[in-house]
Amino acid sequence: MKQPRVLVLFGSKSDAGVYEPLLEMLSPEFTAELAILSAHRNYRELEQRLGRKDFDLVIAGAGLSAHLPGVVAAQFDGPVLGIPVASRLGGFDAFLSISQMPKGVPVLATFPEANDQAVTFLKNCLKQSFGRKVNLVCKDLYWQYEYSRHFFTEARSCAQELNIEWSTQESPLPDCLNIFVITDPIDFKPFTTVGSGIFVPLMESNKAKSHTRALEIFEWARLNGPWVGLNNFVNAVRMADKIFKLQEVIR
Repeated sequence: MKQPRVLVLFGSKSDAGVYEPLLEMLSPEFTAELAILSAHRNYRELEQRLGRKDFDLVIAGAGLSAHLPGVVAAQFDGPVLGIPVASRLGGFDAFLSISQMPKGVPVLATFPEANDQAVTFLKNCLKQSFGRKVNLVCKDLYWQYEYSRHFFTEARSCAQELNIEWSTQESPLPDCLNIFVITDPIDFKPFTTVGSGIFVPLMESNKAKSHTRALEIFEWARLNGPWVGLNNFVNAVRMADKIFKLQEVIR
């Protein structure tokens, strides 16, 4: 197995308290290179660095509006994980900026400065062979609701389009990438292992319009991760496709 090459990007040297422990955690399983480039102040240099394509995945960290991970994902086809820096508001604004990406441009977001969520997830991906299989970990009850059935069916269609084998179980399965449906903290009880899959918050449309629900999701992210945005199961599947391609490259 080849050692995956990780490009670690942060927007400022003041983020050293986050990226220095991250670099230590990535060793020895990954070859990591650090670059300090801001999406706002150093856009041209960032574009040039990404153009070198001498890496397999990117971990990008930023605070405030935290555009860096999304800008990277718009230019790089491989997996991008974003680590919010808690420079203001406890990293709440950064978490939303990273997780709430549009469909088709997935970024995995951790809880602010939760390096363990990103690194453990990636190490789990190294240890396992998913064989282009995803499993939606979901209570059967949720398939009865029209709003959730719509999101699940959309994600299943995306999986079929990408030639990904799809299953749905109430518990995680081995040897596949598990996508966890989270509606309440009680959903975490069977899944205490950090980085055990991709987490997706699920809410019906009237709740999803409320800004107060964003704070709920933020607190859920403290318990486990990494995450994609609210109801964005399509991005979870698209990220799974990127992980599968990474596994093919390094094996």
